[in-house]
Amino acid sequence: MKYLSAAAAATLAVAVAAPLHAAPTLPGDLTGPQPRLAATQLPDEANVAQCAFDGDESTAYQSAGPARANDALTLTLTEPAATSQVRVVVGDETGGRLADGLVLELSTDGETYGVSLPIEGAGVTYGLNAPLPLLAVRVRATVDSDQPLIVRELWLTSQPGVPRIAYPFEVTVDAQAEDLAEWGAMARDEMMLWYPYFAELLAGEAIQPPRHVKMVLREMDGVAYAGGGEIHGAAKWFREHPDDVGAMIHEMIHVIQSYPRYDPGWLVEGLDDWARWWIYEPENRRPQARPGGNYTDSYQRTGAFLAWLEAYRAPGLMAKLNNAMRLNTYAPELWVRWAGADLDTLWAQYQASFEK
Repeated sequence: MKYLSAAAAATLAVAVAAPLHAAPTLPGDLTGPQPRLAATQLPDEANVAQCAFDGDESTAYQSAGPARANDALTLTLTEPAATSQVRVVVGDETGGRLADGLVLELSTDGETYGVSLPIEGAGVTYGLNAPLPLLAVRVRATVDSDQPLIVRELWLTSQPGVPRIAYPFEVTVDAQAEDLAEWGAMARDEMMLWYPYFAELLAGEAIQPPRHVKMVLREMDGVAYAGGGEIHGAAKWFREHPDDVGAMIHEMIHVIQSYPRYDPGWLVEGLDDWARWWIYEPENRRPQARPGGNYTDSYQRTGAFLAWLEAYRAPGLMAKLNNAMRLNTYAPELWVRWAGADLDTLWAQYQASFEK
């Protein structure tokens, strides 16, 4: 496919608004220590593990059941950070619902914990005499309790600093097709890696995307679908196409979208396929854009059209459209405001780009 030259695209862009925000950093381009959180117990609804490292003490990780001995919430860094102070806040916002026998533990290798400090009351601050090349921090219950494990926030003072998690999220896997348990764990890790990128890319006006989704792998027809806080994947398809993790990324993006209406459906699926095929998937897997059809054809054809618009006509347009769909304020007139022409004209210009 041939796109318009930069000069030609600039000539067409007569009324293009500025991007909603700067594009986030791709997961593979992140530098410095990155946080990874895991808990031994499933979360209580939206109180996922990542809420304990989002910089907001009004949110928290909370276990679904009472804390049992050795239940833990663990923060692991992708590379060591020279840490001079660690602080943890536990229990609910009133300082109550404290699990018994909690300790704060530190590790420089991610496996053995050489520092163990009792947590008394609603929290503890631990200052180190010299910076420690920290790789992991965990809050662990040493005895059974009748209260859940609640960790409101972990704070690190370190060099380099560790970025906070802006969009806490958790995928839990229900491998009803038991032979796909390992595949489900791999797909979950990939979804956890990419969720913050797409949540930021498609960020809206004070709209927090869902924090928890269950991925169910079971015997069913089709490939996958999302709805009701769950993503269902067809066991037969993923046995035969184990490299198609992108199908789960597609459904994960539907979770981020969470539009009040599936209207217009071609745009919902087009936005989703733009994100999957033109951002997540490597170029050698990307479908080849071809002339013909219509922008309402949905999925890959619409996705290719949106990719052209985003690259050459109106950078940041996808985030704006996503925001309008979420707020239920989408209208065809927005294309003129944000891309400089109505949809039919834009489509004609896109078709003409194949002749360049």
